[in-house]
Amino acid sequence: MPRLTLSRREGEALVVDHDIKVIVQHARSGQARITVDAPEDVDVMRDELVEPFDDQVHSEDDSVKIESLEQYVGVITSLERQHVSQWFYRGHSDKDYKLVPSLYRLSSVKKEAFSDWPQLESYLIESFKREALQHLDKEPSTDQDWLVLAQHHRLPTRLLDWTISPLIALYFAVENEFDIDGDVWALGIHSFNNCHPVGSLFSQRVGLHDSGLIVYPNQIDKRVINQSGVFTEHQNETPLNDSDEYNDLIIFKRFRVPSCRKKDIKYQLYEMGIHESFIYPSLDSVSARLKYELLEQHNRPSDKSFFDFLI
Repeated sequence: MPRLTLSRREGEALVVDHDIKVIVQHARSGQARITVDAPEDVDVMRDELVEPFDDQVHSEDDSVKIESLEQYVGVITSLERQHVSQWFYRGHSDKDYKLVPSLYRLSSVKKEAFSDWPQLESYLIESFKREALQHLDKEPSTDQDWLVLAQHHRLPTRLLDWTISPLIALYFAVENEFDIDGDVWALGIHSFNNCHPVGSLFSQRVGLHDSGLIVYPNQIDKRVINQSGVFTEHQNETPLNDSDEYNDLIIFKRFRVPSCRKKDIKYQLYEMGIHESFIYPSLDSVSARLKYELLEQHNRPSDKSFFDFLI
């Protein structure tokens, strides 16, 4: 019997006899969810006697270590695109942070004074509305706009911030906490339309807005715009990567930024125009960026060939 042993990442596939495709949809904690596309006359059956293989070396949490901006960009551009409609990214300055919205980190408050999570969030949002009006040039027109505005001004809500920009997410991972490893999470939504090897971005993303997981905000705030922000909407305190609700819809990748590399990568991002006054557009952030330029010491790599033109 012919046998091929190889490794595949989430979203990748292998083809057997030209017309049988095996796609890895999800892999985590030693288990894999696969999809087999085969002609109608081919029987697809389970075989419970699968021989284990150990030709891959993974960290305990399957994260990929990131040492530089150049490496990170290379890893991001190699992510699966044919079977993924779009990737979304979230940066954590502390690797131990969970994919849980800020509202659901208030368990002790809810237990003490509120009957459930919606009651607690309603109290917070209504209080925010009353006091926010004096600071707004234009009042949000929908409940979702209010929720997004509150989230971006650090009020605990059921929303979890993501971005379509991997560089923005990386900035959040290296922004501070320089003695703690950071993480970037990548969330991929399986393709709803087609998995052709060539196609437009539009055809790739058809149906993405109907996934029920991603919230696309109206552009009501400069922070939302500059951060290319989107959100996932949660109904409980279970971390998104541990939830079974969207197992057939999403896949995750995780990238670890060692604490010793944070400052260098933050400077590399600064060179690319990703810095505090871009992420948080305000006069306070302009001042913070100027102080960074004035006070922060950073490595200044040199290429000896740069001086060849002088010879």
